[in-house]
Formats: sequence, C-alpha cells, structure tokens
Amino acid sequence: MTPAFAPEDLLSTDAYGLVRARYRGRMIELKRRRRVTVGHHVSVLFESRETVLYHVQEILWLERPVKPERVREEIAENDRLIPRAGELTATLMIHGGPPLAGQALIAGLAAGQAVVVLTLGERMVAAELLSPVDDPSCPVHYLRFPLDAAAVRALRERRVDVHLGVHRAGGIETVALSRETVDELALGLGADSTPVARAPMLSSVADCQ
Repeated sequence: MTPAFAPEDLLSTDAYGLVRARYRGRMIELKRRRRVTVGHHVSVLFESRETVLYHVQEILWLERPVKPERVREEIAENDRLIPRAGELTATLMIHGGPPLAGQALIAGLAAGQAVVVLTLGERMVAAELLSPVDDPSCPVHYLRFPLDAAAVRALRERRVDVHLGVHRAGGIETVALSRETVDELALGLGADSTPVARAPMLSSVADCQ
C-alpha cells in the first residue's frame, strides 16, 4: 500500500529546531480553522495530512534523539488519522464536565450509535471510532466520518450548510461549521474522492528524519 508520507517528509532534528517557531504558528492557525467546539466540554479537530505530520514531528521533537524503530512506531500509530478518499477523520477531545456524561458519549461511539454526527443539508453522517476503546475515561478518541459520493460532492461544492452534533448528557448540542472550516474540509476532497476501503498511508522511517 502507498503510504501517506515517507520519513523524508519530516525535517531533521536540527532543521526542525530552526524553523519550528514559524512552522508552529502556521500550524496553530491551520488547526484553529479545523477545530469545532460543541457546547462547553467537547471539541473536534478535523485532521489532514498536514496536521498529522505536524503531530508526529512534535512527538519526535520532544523525544529526541529518535531511533528508527521509534519513528516507525509513531508513524504506524498515526496512520489511521490521515483521511482517505471519501472520508473525514477527526480527534474528539472531552474537556471536563461530568465524567459520566463523557463516558456515556464514548460508550455510545463504541456501540456504534450515532452520538457524534455531521449533517450536510438533510444528510446525516455518523462518526465511527477508528480504534477500540481501551479506556472509556480517556478524554481523547479518534473518529472517521464515511462520506458517500453525494456527500463528498455537496461538501466540495459548498452546496449545503454543515453542522456538527454531539449527543451528551441526555441531549444534543449542535454547532454550525464556519465557512472557513467548511472550506478547509472541502480542500481535502478532490473531484475523484470516492469511498474506498481504508488502507495504510504512512510509510517508513524516511518520512520522519
């Protein structure tokens, strides 16, 4: 399978240190455009190849010096977060609030219930967990939103309003995605984006050196 990026995409440790501040500022702004806050206690960061690459670089920066096997491990761990054709991926973060409410939300996701939903006009897309839940009390979980061809087209052409809804504490909290967030999501959906089976997209050590 062709990976999403190869280790040579990552800057060397020394080079990354020199440009990190400027790069970090740009990535903070990119993530701001891709982050959606729902209510007081939940936020969703829609991921892209660039945000995932940045996350890997930050982890390796903090852990330096980096051995090749550790690089491969970090790549494999984050591979699932890079969106494939016909899908959006996201990191769900729970910020405080009643612990039982957060655990119920995660339990609903684990059970395959439509507790985190993306609404495109009249079309509703339920989020799926990208990996099993090891700890229901963990505040961070990874999601995918599978889009059919019509949903991809509607989002890419900006033809519908887009909302994100989260069922929590016996109710649903919904927020409309801003135009700049919708534009960011549409950028990753090319004209040939059609649903496909998930496949590994990250590669080997060359992506991360």
